[in-house]
Amino acid sequence: MRLIQATISVINLFDLETLPIVKILEGANASYADLFAEFGGVNGLIDAAHLSEVTSRSRESIEFIAEAFKTALTYEEILQQMSHLTSAVRGPEFKRNRVMRAVVIGSTMHRPELAEALADAQNTLTNRFAEILAEGERRGLYRCVTSPRALASFIQAFTAGQILDEIDHVHTSNDEWLVVVDRSLRALFLPPSTQGDP
Repeated sequence: MRLIQATISVINLFDLETLPIVKILEGANASYADLFAEFGGVNGLIDAAHLSEVTSRSRESIEFIAEAFKTALTYEEILQQMSHLTSAVRGPEFKRNRVMRAVVIGSTMHRPELAEALADAQNTLTNRFAEILAEGERRGLYRCVTSPRALASFIQAFTAGQILDEIDHVHTSNDEWLVVVDRSLRALFLPPSTQGDP
């Protein structure tokens, strides 16, 4: 973990080709032997650092949702909170995290150990998000059209849509994006049942 933290602290300051490995090792009080034993080499360490960074940011976003859900009292408040978060993570300050997620996913093609680590991290994130959505349904704030876990996966996939939009020549406006998100959320989370509903 020390090697990962030491790498994260400098990885944003250098190109990967000029990453100061010696400085990282010194900062982590580690040796090349430690690096190769734990990560199989420099590329493995970089992948692990990217995965840690992406997972940490995603966890923060999901816990933000958890806090927002604690204070929301109505169906409309819940939708506004989710829409607000989706709008926030669309911002330029989250672009690095979106790019790093794509980099990590691409790196799993030839790194089965990274693929397994990513799967474990994603499973933890999705399960946590699903718990939050299930609790909202138990509180009677909305009705889920399918399982909370399926919805948790789908909402996280908004990030993939944002990545595709960013690499295109023509970009979706913020207003258009929010319309898509709002319509999607209203289709997935239905108003709570009222007396007389079937």
